[in-house]
Amino acid sequence: GAHGLVLGLPPMVGLHGDLQGPTDLLHVLAGLANFHRRHAQALAQLWERYREREQAARVRGSKEAGLDAFRWLIEELKVSLFAQELRTPIPVSYKRLEKAWKELSRS
Repeated sequence: GAHGLVLGLPPMVGLHGDLQGPTDLLHVLAGLANFHRRHAQALAQLWERYREREQAARVRGSKEAGLDAFRWLIEELKVSLFAQELRTPIPVSYKRLEKAWKELSRS
């Protein structure tokens, strides 16, 4: 509806019908904020795992096989979650990242 124009927000894709008023808009925005906060925290944990392991490899003077691939999976997950219109070249999810981390830990 016109709410996006008034606030300068992009159209809300996936909503059923127009927003009925400012209260509806606030509920939608609160939901988006919760979505972003939840995923930002989970991504930060994945990034911290990567960073610690990458730093440890650097201190040892080595490069750990598969670590760069894990980093790119994190980046692809960010795109998948926050910029869906860009699409990712491979399917990616938290489950796939956990699987990749376990495989990395075995090597």
